[in-house]
This record gives sequence, C-alpha cells and structure tokens, in this order.
Amino acid sequence: MNLTSQDVSHCTILPEEPEIQPLISTVPYEETEDSEVDTPLGCGVFLAATIAGFVVMNRMDLPDDMSGWFWLAPFAVAAMASKALVEFVRDKRRESLVKSRNRNTDRKNQAARKQVIDNAQGRTRRAQQLYGEAFQEVAEVQAILARAHRKLDRAESEYQANAFSSFWDELEEVVQVLAEYSDAVRRIGVSSESYSNILSGRSHDFPQYPITTSMIPDGIPTVRRLQAVSRLGDTNFQFAQILEQRRTREALIAGFENLTLAVSGIEGRVVDAISASERKVINAMNSLRNS
Repeated sequence: MNLTSQDVSHCTILPEEPEIQPLISTVPYEETEDSEVDTPLGCGVFLAATIAGFVVMNRMDLPDDMSGWFWLAPFAVAAMASKALVEFVRDKRRESLVKSRNRNTDRKNQAARKQVIDNAQGRTRRAQQLYGEAFQEVAEVQAILARAHRKLDRAESEYQANAFSSFWDELEEVVQVLAEYSDAVRRIGVSSESYSNILSGRSHDFPQYPITTSMIPDGIPTVRRLQAVSRLGDTNFQFAQILEQRRTREALIAGFENLTLAVSGIEGRVVDAISASERKVINAMNSLRNS
C-alpha cells in the first residue's frame, strides 16, 4: 500500500478567546470608608480648625456691635475643612484601590491569554504528531502481518520436515503476533479519535486524518491461513499426538489456555479490533467534517 502524507508542520490551531475581566473605574463608596482612620482624622481637623478660627478672630479688631452668631463661623469653617479633608483622603484611597484591583485584573487577563495560547500550541504539536505517526502505525501493522506470514511459512516447512514440536512452536508464535496485530490496529482507531478530539470545535487548518478504513491492513486472511495450517497438524496423527502432550505443560498463549483455543479464539479478537478501529476512524472523520 502506497501511503502519502501532507506536510502539516505549517498547520496551526488558533487560540480560543480568553475570559477577560473588565477593568474598573471606581469602587463602591462604602469600600473606601475607614472609620478607625476617618473619624479621628475628621475630629482632629475640626478641633484644630475651630481653635485656629477662634485664635484668629480673637486677634482681629472686630466691631463691638457684631452679632453673636458671627462667633459660630469658626465652627462652620472647621466642619467644612474636616469634611473636605476626609473626602480627599477617601478619594486617594479609592484611587489607590482602583489601581490595585486593575493591576490584579490585568495580571489575571495576561495569564488567561497566555493559557489559551499555550493550550493552542500544545494541541497543535499533538495534532502534528498524531498526523505524522498515522502512517507509521499503519506500516507497523503491515510489518506485524508480514512477520506472521513468515512464521506461517516456517510452520509449513516444519510440517513438511515432520518437525512436530517446532511446527506447533511456530503456530504459537503466530497467535502471539496476531495478538500484537490486534493491539496495533486498535491504536490506529485511538489515534484517529484523539486527532478528532483535539481539532473538533476549534479553528484550525489541519487536513482530515489521513487513514481511512480501507487503509487498515486486514488480518483476517492471516487468521484464515493460521487456521488452515493448524488444520494440517490436527489431521495428522503424529502432530496431533504431540499437541495433546503439550497441553499438559502449556502456559497461556495470548490469554488463551492452550493452542487449540488460541487458534480458534484469535479470530474474534482480530475481528473486534478491526471493527473498533474502523468505527473510531469513521466517527473521527464525521466529527471533523461536521465541525
């Protein structure tokens, strides 16, 4: 199978819009009150201004017929001075509080922008990696099947040479190789699903996942060949007798209790792996097409 790949090194995933918090221009009046500071400050200014007012008026050459209410002027001036100073302090406090909160907000906004950029760059690198490895995964599956057929060739040669144990040894290894094939085929589906999940719902210029269902190497013919070669041994008395003797000392073969069960059961594992992988590849293609 001749596979060709596009160059996705230039492809990117655009960052999402970060959640930006607005800056403020003021804060509630209540937040600038500080009675522990403002009350003593106001009282102190009022008292000082009142005393100063009386001192000034006492030194002034005032007419004797001035009304008594005039002596209330220092109290009024002191009250206005006290109020003005407290308001001035509160304005400065409010200005400082606004600046402080805006600095914190700006730091959070910068962190949010950096986070979405880093996330997009990480997704981009992962998508590029998955795309590039897709063809390697298919090539790996092809190599596994080629290895299985080489072992079947040796098994047939051992059969012709009446090498009983070696014949069954080769078939055991074929089952192990087909188990590897199943795992490798499933990885193709998982990679296509991961590729789709990374890109779905995002603005990007990546192509579709390069592997289609027709490009997944089919392991069923290899299973059929395994069964046919195994049948040669099963129908030969001498080979079958050796197989029966081996059952008492066999360890698990790709999770199966013995070679007979393995030869018959590996087909189901291969079929399940192919179906699962094809399903994931199709879903990934549809997901990207609709996103």
